[in-house]
Amino acid sequence: MMSFNRALLSLMVVLFIGAAFLSASTQEREDQFIKANGLQIHYVESGKGAPLILLHGGGLSLKSWSTFAPEAARHFRTIAIDSRGHGQTDNPTGKFNYDLMVEDVVAFIKVMRLEKPILCGFSDGGIIALTLAKKYPQIPSALIIGAAAPVNEDHSHYFSGLKYFFLTDSRGTLTDADLNRIVAESPEMVDRYRNLHNRSGDPEYWRTLLKNVWPMWTSPLAYKKEDLVEVKMPVLVFLGDRDQFFTVEEGTKLFRMLSNAEIAIVPGASHSFFREKSNLFNNLAQDFLLRQINHQK
Repeated sequence: MMSFNRALLSLMVVLFIGAAFLSASTQEREDQFIKANGLQIHYVESGKGAPLILLHGGGLSLKSWSTFAPEAARHFRTIAIDSRGHGQTDNPTGKFNYDLMVEDVVAFIKVMRLEKPILCGFSDGGIIALTLAKKYPQIPSALIIGAAAPVNEDHSHYFSGLKYFFLTDSRGTLTDADLNRIVAESPEMVDRYRNLHNRSGDPEYWRTLLKNVWPMWTSPLAYKKEDLVEVKMPVLVFLGDRDQFFTVEEGTKLFRMLSNAEIAIVPGASHSFFREKSNLFNNLAQDFLLRQINHQK
């Protein structure tokens, strides 16, 4: 009986260690950093398979992918990045523009030695993904562009979205008065930004971030069909039919400008549809992504 108990105890120890090892190997590896393009880029990686890079929206961080990333990691090597100046990624120069942020992602891809990654971007992240594919069509194997359709020269709807979220659509410069109005009228957003962009010893860093990024946000892009002629990889265009920044017509225009695109207009969804209707987004995105794997086999 004693030898049986010892054997049983040894088996349980082995199973416990094995389970712990398996759990550790499948969990996200939190708070990794890598130097690229003059930045200390923060990222989180999980899963195995073809590389999938997640690019968050402006003012957000990689935490915004907390629902989608675990699902994607079941099939892909999923890497969520904090953009320059966002989350835990630094921005020593304080500069923001879409071309510069494209170079950040390209440098990250090269340092990480990622081959033909799929890029999935939301809002600013979608614009960055599209612009990267325009400049470097040989890099991504496919794109998901969510809540972004930078194709119209009439930006009235876009600026109304800025005013909706940030209580101002002033061009070029965001003033202290603008920021104080946000504090007074949108305290929940301020709390969220303080949490997402926590800088040790600087709880008001969110003000610096918004001031620095505002000139980029108030200089929206407007691509023409000829600008995107080299974007020939598969693309899924996602847009909520109540998006505050981009209209259904703009999303449809982008879809028709691309030679190998699909489109999903999400009913009853705003700019933040991937969180509002996360199950629907996850299912549609996974369907597109898995078809890319099957196509490559």
